[in-house]
Amino acid sequence: MLIDNLSGTPVRGRYNRDYSLDILRGIAVILMIFHHVVTWLYTGSIRDIIIIIGRISVGDIAAPIFFTVCGMSLYYSINAMQTKHLGTVNILKKLAQRNIRLYFTGLVLGLVSFGHASFFYWGVLQSLAAAGILNGVLYLLPARKIVLLSNGFLSLAGYYFFHPYAYLLPAKLARILLGDFSLVLLTGFLSIGLFMATYVLTGNYKPQTIAAAGLSFMALGLVGHFTGFLLTRFPASPSYIIFVVGLTLLMYAALLFVKTDGAHVNPAVWAGRNALNIFILHYLIYVYAKYAGLLGSFNGHYSVLVALAVTAFFLFLSKWMVWPLAGRHRNNMYQCGV
Repeated sequence: MLIDNLSGTPVRGRYNRDYSLDILRGIAVILMIFHHVVTWLYTGSIRDIIIIIGRISVGDIAAPIFFTVCGMSLYYSINAMQTKHLGTVNILKKLAQRNIRLYFTGLVLGLVSFGHASFFYWGVLQSLAAAGILNGVLYLLPARKIVLLSNGFLSLAGYYFFHPYAYLLPAKLARILLGDFSLVLLTGFLSIGLFMATYVLTGNYKPQTIAAAGLSFMALGLVGHFTGFLLTRFPASPSYIIFVVGLTLLMYAALLFVKTDGAHVNPAVWAGRNALNIFILHYLIYVYAKYAGLLGSFNGHYSVLVALAVTAFFLFLSKWMVWPLAGRHRNNMYQCGV
C-alpha cells in the first residue's frame, strides 16, 4: 500500500522556494555549461586543462551534484502535493505529466542538435525523466528510507560493477542502462538525494552537523582514492560517488549560513530556477559551432575564454528566461532538466 502523507514534516509552499537548492542547482548547471563548451570547442580534452583531483574536472563534479539536488528537490515536490491532500494516484499522474514533458523535450533537443537520425537518442533529459518517475514511486512506498537507500546503493554499485560489461548488451540497451547518461546511474543519484532530503530538509539537523557529515564523506572518498579506488567518473567509482555526495552536503550546509535571498546570490538563484531553459538553449552553441565548423578547432586558452563568455551570458540571461518552459515560480523539482 502506498503512503499518502508524511506527518510532522515541514513543507515549502509553491512560492516559498528553498533558495539553497536553487543556488546549488545553479552552480552545477553553470559549471556543466562551461565544461560542455570547452569540450565542444577544444581540440583535446578539458581534463588536459582543468583538473580538480586525479582525472576529475569541473563537469565531472557538476553532474552528480545536480542529480543529487534533483533528488532532494523531489522531496519538496511530492510533499507539497501531499499537503494539498492529493491522493497517490493524482500525485503519480502529476509526476508522470512533468517527466513525460521532460522526456519529449529531450527528444526534440536531440533532433535539433544532432539531426533526425538521433530522434530516439537516449539523452540526459530522457534519463532524468525516467529516473524521476521511478524515484517518485519509490518514495510513496512504505519504509521509504530503506527503499531509497537500498535502491541508491544497488544502482550505483551496479553501474560500477557492470559498466565494463556493457558491450555484452544490445547497443541501444547498453546506452540506456550503462551509457554516458545511464538510467541506472541517474536513478542511484536521485535515490541518494531523496534519501538525504528526508533528513537534511526536515530542519532537524543543524548546518554544522550536515557539514560534518559532508566532510566525513569527502574524506572517506579521498582515502579511497589514495588507496586504489581512484576518483573516476566512467565508471563511477565508489570513491567518486562518496566524494561528490559529501561535497553536495557540504555545499548545502555552507549555504545555510548565507543569506540566500540577497542580491549577491541572485545570479545563482536565477540559474537554478531556469536550469532546464539554460540547458536547452546552450545547445544552440553546439548547433552553431557544428555548422560553422568550429567543433574541436580551438586551443585550450581560447576554448576557456569562449566558455567563460558563454557561461556569463547564460548566467545573466537566466533572470529573464521564461521560455521554452516557464521557471520563475515553478517548484524546485520542475527545473531539474539537466
